[in-house]
Amino acid sequence: MKITGIEKLAKLAAKVRSVPAVGERAMYRALNQTGAKVRTLAIKEVTSELNLKTAYVRDKIWMLKAGPGRLQVDIIAERDDIRLTNYDARQVTAPAVRAKGDSLRGIPGGRKQAGVSVRVGKGAPRKTIKSAFLLPLRAGKTSGGNGLGVFVRGSDLGGVGKIGSVTPTTRGGSRFNWKKGEFKQLYGPAVYQVFRRFKKHVLGEQGDLFGPSVNVQQMLADAFREQLRYELTGSRKV
Repeated sequence: MKITGIEKLAKLAAKVRSVPAVGERAMYRALNQTGAKVRTLAIKEVTSELNLKTAYVRDKIWMLKAGPGRLQVDIIAERDDIRLTNYDARQVTAPAVRAKGDSLRGIPGGRKQAGVSVRVGKGAPRKTIKSAFLLPLRAGKTSGGNGLGVFVRGSDLGGVGKIGSVTPTTRGGSRFNWKKGEFKQLYGPAVYQVFRRFKKHVLGEQGDLFGPSVNVQQMLADAFREQLRYELTGSRKV
């Protein structure tokens, strides 16, 4: 009687010897898989509250991946306030008989600037800031600059008011025109303002704000089982 199958035993023994490495690889892959899902949920949450494009928000929330020797995933959101231009800023105009217009800002001939309208909250009504105007930005790559910014004169800052529950802010330096005075660029809420609440929701601290808390630990456990199965069998199927 012959007993065969030593080749299979040798393969099994090799897998057993490599269990620590297999376990670590399954762990960091599970962390990355779970982190990617949580990042996607965060992006959806931000775009459901703020009137920002998904691609723009995706660039503002990034993930530092886990790997060999680093069993941790960090999901980070940019904290800087966002130029109000990104909140669907549109030039408002009014009739002006002799006005030449301005193609850069979308002002046709016979009309003049009469403020800028924006929509900050997703689905919120547009708000017109009558004292605001659009100006090309000096740095960057868009159309020889970095697109347009929403500005007000420094003396008009107090009249900007709220847009829904948000008061536009200014930051950094000013642009100064000796004839027209100091210009201040306006900014809307940062991605981090929503992400901060989402983070508490994921951690289970504010589940009532967004519905039931996301069970990250369960997501991670499921991902680890899937990755470990793949490492040992070459298949993710149960």
